[in-house]
Amino acid sequence: MSDITPEIVADELQHQLMPVPLAARPILLEAIANLISKQVAAERTRCRALCEQRAELWRNTEGAQSPLAQEARSRANEAIYIADLLH
Repeated sequence: MSDITPEIVADELQHQLMPVPLAARPILLEAIANLISKQVAAERTRCRALCEQRAELWRNTEGAQSPLAQEARSRANEAIYIADLLH
């Protein structure tokens, strides 16, 4: 995922920014971009923690010799893979 830049935010908010004076737009755009970036980072951190918790649950699945064991290992690996991507 690429970073959210002031330019991307400006394109998305073009119509909403028309009443805002030109001199104030860069300040407003930077504030909005920073807010969005912080929110995206926080959500990625939250999702990563959920993936790690899910992997731990699958690792602790009972019945190491049962047919569910291979499925549990696969799901744990998938959850860790997704957590790594979010990092």
